[in-house]
Amino acid sequence: MSQATLKLVELNERRADTLPFERRRAKRHIISGHVTALRTSTAPSRPRNHISSLRLLNISDSGVGALAPEPVEIGSPICLFFPPHGSDRGMDLYGHVVRCISRGSEHEVGIRFDIRPAA
Repeated sequence: MSQATLKLVELNERRADTLPFERRRAKRHIISGHVTALRTSTAPSRPRNHISSLRLLNISDSGVGALAPEPVEIGSPICLFFPPHGSDRGMDLYGHVVRCISRGSEHEVGIRFDIRPAA
């Protein structure tokens, strides 16, 4: 009978095939740049609308990952304004914040795009 061997893995080692059961529906693509975000807060102690800049990390068909300078309320609606680039037009994408994790002085934010019906 063969004996199974254990392999120690570094915690910060990240491999694409580590989680074959990952729940993502769309492949993420690394992206860089900044977008302007307009989010609406439901907390009575905060201003209703807040404009900030987000640094993009990744994007997929269903959402975007970004770094924000301050924490963002989970569940809050958000609009991302992508600036024009060369001859390409800018675009606006709407969604909801689904994740906000503190990463030192910044916060990693996950945004799920709203499904909009086709015209």
